[in-house]
Amino acid sequence: MPLISALWPTRRLILAAGGAMFALSVGCVGANRGASDDVEAIRVTIVAQYDQLAVALRRLDLDGIMAVQDSAFSSVGTRGETGDYSAALEYTRRLVTTFDTIYHVQNRIRTFEVRGRARDTVVVDVCQELSRQQRLADGVPRRIDTSALQTETWIRRPAGWRRLRVENVRGTRWFVAGKRIDATQPYDPQAPPYVPANDDPTDCGLR
Repeated sequence: MPLISALWPTRRLILAAGGAMFALSVGCVGANRGASDDVEAIRVTIVAQYDQLAVALRRLDLDGIMAVQDSAFSSVGTRGETGDYSAALEYTRRLVTTFDTIYHVQNRIRTFEVRGRARDTVVVDVCQELSRQQRLADGVPRRIDTSALQTETWIRRPAGWRRLRVENVRGTRWFVAGKRIDATQPYDPQAPPYVPANDDPTDCGLR
């Protein structure tokens, strides 16, 4: 289940006068409830954006996939490589042309934190899982299952929430036809299953 970091006040106010204590305590409880309700409403909206992204992926809809990205989008990959919106657009355009069928797509929020006085920024750790039939360099369609745990920053724009940044990508796993592979190397269907030296558990995807 998602972990929500609420960021609302938890300090208890202690007042000397009984009547004033009651009145201000009720106000404090109301303020806390309002803050928590606001955070939950933001979380529901972010989840809806992930749902929209999943629908677009199933349809292989490039415009729909990019609609959730902010125009100032940036990313940092597993090897420190960086990208911007234009790079993400071109990468996604090439990628969807190799997909035949989407079997499963899911983004599971692991941590959730609202930042900023205006509550206009959200940082999440999200478990990204995608299973599809895809054609690799040899053109043969195969089932591919991938997963990763990554940190994403979302920002509220006038048109709604947009994904601003992806970073801290870890625990990346690739399986081709049920066999784990090293995605940093050219695909070899005859290679033995990949066993990495370090394989920290993320509880994302296949093992």
